[in-house]
Amino acid sequence: MTHPFMRTLTLTCSLATAACCHPATTTLAPPPAKDPTSMPESWRTLPPVPACATAFAALRTGDFSAWNGLTGCTRRDAEDAFGPSEAFTGLLGPGRRHVVEGVGPMGVHVAYNGDHVVAVALAPTWTADRLAPLGPPDDESPSGDGIEHRQLTWAERGLIAHISQLDTALWIVVAFAPSPLDVVRTSSLFHLGIHERRIEP
Repeated sequence: MTHPFMRTLTLTCSLATAACCHPATTTLAPPPAKDPTSMPESWRTLPPVPACATAFAALRTGDFSAWNGLTGCTRRDAEDAFGPSEAFTGLLGPGRRHVVEGVGPMGVHVAYNGDHVVAVALAPTWTADRLAPLGPPDDESPSGDGIEHRQLTWAERGLIAHISQLDTALWIVVAFAPSPLDVVRTSSLFHLGIHERRIEP
């Protein structure tokens, strides 16, 4: 079965006033005004954010002992953590894809608003027990991938995981800025509909 990591989906959020145009923003952002795959190289001059390096490392290794979401992260941080990227349109809409050893064959997909990270999605090779440090999720609901999976949401800690009902295998993980649960529920991150949006890698 082809993994559901690849497919066009416009990343939209319902916030009227919040945007990821500033590194300190901690809420989900509306879609970028311009196609982020064609943005200039201004990200190279942005200062690195140490907390983002730690967060991206956690996504690679599955160590969530100190996980607090993605706050103020930029393309500079993503490129430093995951290496070179390519323009890509997939589960999160237009963005960039990094091919990263140990993260799974589909790599890491990053969606941007300008140079600022809106969300990161990956198909991890680590197992669901790595999520234990997060504690009970804020919400548990059916996954967009159908009855075989369930969706666990830690809104205040900026993480959504789609997990198999049969063997607790991780199907997809989406990371974002910590946000209130009611905000996450109205964003497209909460309604990805993975099963219906598969395409070949």
